[in-house]
Amino acid sequence: MEGPWPHRFQQQGFTFLLYQPEVQSWERGLLRERAVVAVQDGDRTSYGVLQVEARAQADRGRGLVHVTDARVVKAQFPGAGSSARAWRAAFEAQLPAAYDEPLDRIEEGLAIARAQKAQARRVQNAPPEVVFRTHPALLVLVDGKPQWRSIEGTPLERVVNTRPLLVRDPARGTVYLHLLDGWMSAAALQGPYTVVKELPAALAQAYAWATKQHGLDLLEAKPDAAPAAAGSEPDAKKVPPPTLAAGAPEIVVATRPTALVLTEGEPQLEPIADTGFASWKNTSSDVLVDEADGSLYLLLAGRWFTAEDAEGPWSFVEAKDLPPGFSRIPVGHAKESVLASVPGTPQAREALIANQVPQTATVKRSEARYEARFDGAPQLAPIEGTPLSYVRNSATPIIEVDPAHWYAVVNGVWFSAGSPSGPWSVATSVPAVIYTIPPSSPLHSVTYVRVYDATPDEVYVGYTPGYMGTYVANGVVVYGTGFWYTPWVGSAWYGWPVTYGYGVRIGWSSWYGWGVSCWYGWHPPGYWWGFGVGPYWGPMVVYRPVFYGYARPAYFGYYHGVAPAPPRASVGVYGQWNHAAVAAAPHPAPALAGAARPAPPASALGRPGPMAPHLAALTRAGAPGHPGGSHPAAHPPVRRGGGRHR
Repeated sequence: MEGPWPHRFQQQGFTFLLYQPEVQSWERGLLRERAVVAVQDGDRTSYGVLQVEARAQADRGRGLVHVTDARVVKAQFPGAGSSARAWRAAFEAQLPAAYDEPLDRIEEGLAIARAQKAQARRVQNAPPEVVFRTHPALLVLVDGKPQWRSIEGTPLERVVNTRPLLVRDPARGTVYLHLLDGWMSAAALQGPYTVVKELPAALAQAYAWATKQHGLDLLEAKPDAAPAAAGSEPDAKKVPPPTLAAGAPEIVVATRPTALVLTEGEPQLEPIADTGFASWKNTSSDVLVDEADGSLYLLLAGRWFTAEDAEGPWSFVEAKDLPPGFSRIPVGHAKESVLASVPGTPQAREALIANQVPQTATVKRSEARYEARFDGAPQLAPIEGTPLSYVRNSATPIIEVDPAHWYAVVNGVWFSAGSPSGPWSVATSVPAVIYTIPPSSPLHSVTYVRVYDATPDEVYVGYTPGYMGTYVANGVVVYGTGFWYTPWVGSAWYGWPVTYGYGVRIGWSSWYGWGVSCWYGWHPPGYWWGFGVGPYWGPMVVYRPVFYGYARPAYFGYYHGVAPAPPRASVGVYGQWNHAAVAAAPHPAPALAGAARPAPPASALGRPGPMAPHLAALTRAGAPGHPGGSHPAAHPPVRRGGGRHR
């Protein structure tokens, strides 16, 4: 079975899709493969996983593997109910009685499977620092120790390893942050910050310089193209963009993993029936309270942490130690979102399968091009636990396998070269050793990008959501590896993905299914989903908070948005490429996990969300981009900041 993936067929009004099978083992003539599949019923899609076994005999003289007697030995379709058996039979009926596979592809897949099995893919679960506030606050995350650089044409300097414009007057030591329509200042980086009444002339010069720089986030409140329905929603009131004069937030500056939890006033408890827990109902964060002893449970990036109270200390909770009441949170409750992070629930099982679905594309070898750039001469660093090295001072992951073989990933496409300076060409295969890169390495995400097949003209490629930052750990899908990686800071800043500090949440809703979203706890008027600093890393559509022009009561349930998207967002990161070079296969919208779906709350209707569902997510047609993705109606995909480009 060759050619572009996924393969599809139709039967009894359904469209069936088979994604590229992955070799699991080949022993004593028995070939075992796993394949993600999808079943479309109109505009609804259900995902599943098939385990396939077949007899396989190598013909090394012809470079082929002769496959016979293929059969499905196990099938999983979460939420499919009575349809699951028929769907399994439909896929099994499509398996050829006998067919040939290229030997080199089977051996390459087997080598990758062995490499991944040998590698312990353990994420880090150490708790971040958790900051609670009951009033408006804004988290500014600096990527490690602040690195100051002079601002051309001014007497000022700025922190280069952060997205916002943080500047300092070396003569006085005063620190300034640009926010909304003005500036805030402090005697030291950590604050406290107050609104600047009289602006030094140098700040105007710094601002003019910053507007010409790629990647800086001036945290300005600019009107956006709000959806037409925004003004017709209940209680909607037209408002101008927020200003510092109307009220400034507290500025929280952090230089290590930090999560900010905001409530609108003191926490308000709302019991969750038949669970033994109550939730904080006036926050967009996921905080549950044990009614027996008052201890807190906090969900961050798909991980549960607990403490006696908000002062901490916080500790990670293993799956086996989660309170059984969590799984009894009812579908339709405002905190139903956490069910995706409770092992064994239908919502968690849906997420586990969705996290395996690849986004695929066909690459024209003559059209896709890459030219490496470095901040100075290439500097190598070893990749822990492997014989590999990587280039530290490049915005693109570049890996040295040996002095004559180099590989790079650019927006989901592998390239190869004989030296770091090139020339680079589209790779037709990738050494299995690359797939041993562990989560402790900042390059771990590249192990989720594959080359499936190649012809003289085209290469068939794909990636699973691990490339975008979601991983399986503790029986659920989590966001981020949990490791804090050392960035490159020279004349440029190249920061790696971070797990905490940008409000990235794993969640599930009864009307849109599983997803990853980005939340900002501070809600100035007109910002329905909050205002804050957007993520900077990866092959993503970078999200910036959207000003809708209408104020309305805050909505604290989980919502990740289904606004119509432009074509490039419907095909994941491959939309970053010119279509003549890379043509992606769009994903259909997923169905929801089994249970009857209540209607969305009125407070959530009609709102384009801050981010897309994840797999429903990173890849499918009709959804915005991936974690960190921008609002598609107002912002085209861009690469921001000193952040890495994958």
